[in-house]
Amino acid sequence: MKRSRKILLGLVACVVLLGLAATALIATFDWNRAKPWLVATVGHALGRSVAVDGDLRVSWQCNPELGGWRAWIPGPHVSASRVTIGNMDWARAPVFATVDRMEFDFSLLPLLAHTLSVRAVHFVAPDVHFERRADGRNNWTFGTSGSDPSAWKLDLGQVKIDSGQLSMADRMKSLDVRVHLEAMKKSIAFDELVAQQEELSQREVVARVGAGSAKQFDEHARARDRRAQRGHESLQHYAFGFTVDGTFKGNAVKGSGGVGGVFALRNTDQPFPMHADVRIGDTRIAFIGTLTDPADLDALDLRLWLSGGSLAQLYDILQLTLPES
Repeated sequence: MKRSRKILLGLVACVVLLGLAATALIATFDWNRAKPWLVATVGHALGRSVAVDGDLRVSWQCNPELGGWRAWIPGPHVSASRVTIGNMDWARAPVFATVDRMEFDFSLLPLLAHTLSVRAVHFVAPDVHFERRADGRNNWTFGTSGSDPSAWKLDLGQVKIDSGQLSMADRMKSLDVRVHLEAMKKSIAFDELVAQQEELSQREVVARVGAGSAKQFDEHARARDRRAQRGHESLQHYAFGFTVDGTFKGNAVKGSGGVGGVFALRNTDQPFPMHADVRIGDTRIAFIGTLTDPADLDALDLRLWLSGGSLAQLYDILQLTLPES
C-alpha cells in the first residue's frame, strides 16, 4: 500500500510539474518567433496568404462564460494584432479581410486529432470584402484544392465582432453594398422597436393611399401586435447598430438596423437578434426578429413590414412572384 501511494503521489507530482512547465513556457516564450510557422499552417488550411504584422501573444486565462467547473480551469488564450487574409486573384479588393486584433481561446486535447477547437473568436475592427462572380465563384469559400489538403480542421462555435466594415459585391445578384457596424451605447427593447416600425408604416400608408385607407390599422390589430411583442421581449439583446448603402440591380440601397453581439454557429438554442429598415429604390422593407440557425433559413422568426409602388417589385428583392398592384 505504501509503494502504491508513493507511485500515485509521484504521478500527481509529474502532472503538476508538467503543468507548471507548460505555464512557464507559455508565459515566457516569445511567440512572435512562431509567427512564420503559424501563418504558413493557417494559410495552407485556408488556401490563402495570411500575415500577422503585429504581436502574437499566448497566455493562460480562465473563461467565466463557460460556466461550472470549466470556468475555473485556465486555458490558452491567443491574441494576434494587425492580421491580413489574402484574396482570390480574380477579386476586386486586394485583400479578403484585415483585422486590428483577433482573440480566441482553444482546447488542447482536440489538437491531438489535428482539430483546432475554438469556442469563440473575437474580431476587433474587421474590414471584410465579400465578392461573387457571375459564374458563381466566391471568395468566402476557404480550403485548399488538389491532392495536398490540409491535415488540420477548424471547429468554431461563436463569432464576436466589434465595430467594423463589411462590403458585398455580388455580380450574380447585381448587388454592391457597404455595411458599417458600430457598437450601441444602450439596448433597445423589442416592443419599442415594434412601436417605432408601426408608426413609420402608418405614415407610409397615409402618404401612399391617403388617411381613409390608413384607418385599416385599427385597435384590434394593435392589440394583437402588443400580445406578440410580449412573447419576444426576452430574446432581444442588440449589441451593434449598422448602416448600409449601395446599389441593387440599379436601384439605390440605403438603410439601418441592429444585430446581436454573438453569432452562434453550433448552438441553435441561442437566437441571433436582428432588425432593419431598408429602402431599395421605391420599396421599403423593415423587419424585427431572430435567426436561430444560420444554415437553415426556416429558423427565421420575423415581424415584417413592406411598402412600395407595386407588389411585383418584390420579385427581384425577395424572389416572391406577386402581381402588379
